Amino acid sequence: MTTLSVETADRAPLSADFLRRSALVLGLALIGLAFRFAVFLLSGRDGGLIGFVDAHCVWDCSWYWGIIVDGYHAEVGMPDDPERANWAFFPLYPLLAGVLVHGIGASPPLAGFLLSNLLTIGAAILVRPLLGTERAYWFFVATLMIGPFSVLFSSLYTESLFVLLTVLTLLALRRSNYLLAATWIALLSATRITGVLMVFALAVQVIVDHRKTGGRWRDLPMRVLRDSNLVLAIFLAPLGLFAFMAFLWLHTGDALAFSHIQRAWGREFEGPFSAIARLVAAGFTTDYFSFLQWSWVLVALVGLALSCLLGLRRRLPEAIFCALSLLTALSTGIGSMVRFVAGLVPLGMMASEVLTGRRWLSWVVLVEAIVLDAVVTLGWFNQSMLVM
Repeated sequence: MTTLSVETADRAPLSADFLRRSALVLGLALIGLAFRFAVFLLSGRDGGLIGFVDAHCVWDCSWYWGIIVDGYHAEVGMPDDPERANWAFFPLYPLLAGVLVHGIGASPPLAGFLLSNLLTIGAAILVRPLLGTERAYWFFVATLMIGPFSVLFSSLYTESLFVLLTVLTLLALRRSNYLLAATWIALLSATRITGVLMVFALAVQVIVDHRKTGGRWRDLPMRVLRDSNLVLAIFLAPLGLFAFMAFLWLHTGDALAFSHIQRAWGREFEGPFSAIARLVAAGFTTDYFSFLQWSWVLVALVGLALSCLLGLRRRLPEAIFCALSLLTALSTGIGSMVRFVAGLVPLGMMASEVLTGRRWLSWVVLVEAIVLDAVVTLGWFNQSMLVM
C-alpha cells in the first residue's frame, strides 16, 4: 500500500486520517470548553450555560452586537458614548454572526460563541500541512483549544475568523494557487484592517516561486503580466477593504471613516516604536498601569522575535505578514497587543515548532498553557486589561 503524504491526505477530505484528526480536534475543543465552564462555576458565577456564554461578551463585543442588531452608525455619537462610532469594526464577522442571530434567533453572544468555536475548530483541522511535525501540530491544537487565548477564540470577536482565513490563505500560497489565495485575502481584508497586509505575503510567494524555477529578477514583471490568474489575484486581494471603504463613503461620506474614528480610542498613527520608546524613557514602575503597558510591550517584542524566526527559517510570506501586522498595530499604540499577537496564527505555529523540539519542554509549557487558560478566562470574564 502506498503511504500518503500529509498534504496528499489533506486533499482527500474524507480520508481516514482526516476524519480521525477532526474527531480528536473536536474532542479537544469540548475538553477546553468544559474546562473553562468549570472555571466559570468555581469563580462563583451563576447563570448556567447561558451565563457562561454571556460572560464571554466583554469590551468590543458590544460593538459587534450593535452592528449585528442595528447596522453601522450614520454619524458619530451615541447617548452613552458621544465621540465614537462603530466604523472601526470591519463587517465580515458581524455579517456571519448576524446570519445566526437573524436566521435561528440566537442572541449575539450565543451566535458569536457558536460561530467562533466552529471557525477555530475548522482552522485547527485544516492547519496540519503548515506544521512540520505531528508533535508540533497537536501541541498547537492543544494550546489553541486549552491555552492562554482560548476564551478569545470562543467570543464574539474576529480573531477566530481571522485565524481560519489566514490558514486558508497560507495553504493556497503553499500550493502557489494565487487566485484562491487572493480570494481568502479579500475576505481577510473585510475582517480586520491588517488582513489586507497579506497582499505582501502573496507578492513574496510569487517572487519565491519565480526564483525557485530559475527566473531572473528582470524577467519578474513580464512573468506577472503573462499570468492572467496572477493579474486577477492582484486586483482581487484587497477587494474586501475596498468594498468596506465604498460602503462607508456612501453611508457616512468618508471612505476612511474606519481609520479616522480610531482617534476616539486614543489611537493616532505614529512611528511603530514611538510608544515603546516613550515607555522605556519613563522607566518601569510598580503601579498597575506601568505593569500593564510593559506586559503589552513584552508580548509585542515576542511576536516580532517569532516573525524574525519565521524569516530565518525561510517562511518568508508568513514572516512578512506577521511583521507588517505587528508594526502596523504598534503604529497606533501598544494597547490590545495580546489580542493582536493571538490572532497571528503563524506566530503560534512557529512557537509550537520551537517548543516541541524537546519533549520535556513541550509538556512543561503545555501545563503552563492550561493554567494560563484558567487565569486569562477569569481575567476576561472580569474585564482585566492585562488580557486585552
